[in-house]
Amino acid sequence: MKRSIVTTVVFLILLGGLSVVNLFTPDREFSENENKYLATFPEFSFQRLASGAFTKGFEDYITDQFVARDQFVAIKTATDLAMGKKDNGKVYFGKDGYLFQKTDKWSDSQLTRNVSAVQMFTDALREKGCNAPVQILPVPSSGEILKDKLPDFLVLPDEGEVFDKLSSTLAPGSVIDIRPSFLAAKDSEQLYYRSDHHWTADGAYVAYVAFCQAKGLEPYGKDQFTIETVSDSFLGTSHSKSLLPMTPDVMKRYVPNFTFTVSVSFDDDPGPYSSLYFDEALKTKDKYVYYVDGNHGLTSVHTSAGNGKTLVLLKDSFGNSMLPLLCLHYENIYMFDLRYTAEDVAQFAADKQADDVLFLYGIDTFTTDLNLAKLMR
Repeated sequence: MKRSIVTTVVFLILLGGLSVVNLFTPDREFSENENKYLATFPEFSFQRLASGAFTKGFEDYITDQFVARDQFVAIKTATDLAMGKKDNGKVYFGKDGYLFQKTDKWSDSQLTRNVSAVQMFTDALREKGCNAPVQILPVPSSGEILKDKLPDFLVLPDEGEVFDKLSSTLAPGSVIDIRPSFLAAKDSEQLYYRSDHHWTADGAYVAYVAFCQAKGLEPYGKDQFTIETVSDSFLGTSHSKSLLPMTPDVMKRYVPNFTFTVSVSFDDDPGPYSSLYFDEALKTKDKYVYYVDGNHGLTSVHTSAGNGKTLVLLKDSFGNSMLPLLCLHYENIYMFDLRYTAEDVAQFAADKQADDVLFLYGIDTFTTDLNLAKLMR
């Protein structure tokens, strides 16, 4: 009985001490480790209190601003590992140092809506007089391809259902299935980062070759590039959710061994820039922004390809590291991220007389993204 009282007293003292420290610690605006803006103290009103908005905001504030938050995340992860758990609630602890994003099974109704959005976009494009082929390249998650790296006895949702839904709904030839290429290459190439959910530059190259084959294009061979290491200290989003000590990932870029120029601008920064790579990002936690400066509503690229061809690309962040390879085959690429723009993309593609339209999305994003509804005009 005395031991439990002592334990309770010690706990209350520690909790009180942390509360005092929190009280006198300045709030942080941004967490570089989590790559997000942190909650600020919520505005108080009796109406917000009655509705629960203030309470929810206060909980978010306490969670985000709690002192030594990162250290507690690391301790929790280490404890979960020591207890033999497969995950810490945010990532699965895979083999050979891989971390896998922990996601729930997608909503079938949301998947249906998003597939319908692609179909409605295609119909709108045709109504506007543009007959460019509309295709989608779904990027399978690392857990779908690297099943041998998953924790023992862990079974993830079958992403083949998404490919089946797309293939049965969209016109024949609309789906570019890179799974066979990835499965064939997974033992010889590191296709995904261990510390992040994105594909590596090598993974993007395998997808690029599959894209070219589907389009009847001649892909450039690896011998036509100098493959450079640009960072050996990348720790991505999966690491941020676990804070496990781990060997950082290597980031690369494929530089053509021939003269090729680009001019890049963004809807919120006209530039122009003469490179698709932004070195300043390599000095930050979010090093993936190195590829085409991260996510913008519209990224416009004009190249020396000299073939007059135009690609309209709708994408999530997987598209950023594949864009330099796609540029080799198009004189103009207009890359949209629907999370950051309300542009009528169908009208835009028609006005630009697009030769090709490509949706390039990670399956986790495509099955859940509410922004695809913007295409239902």
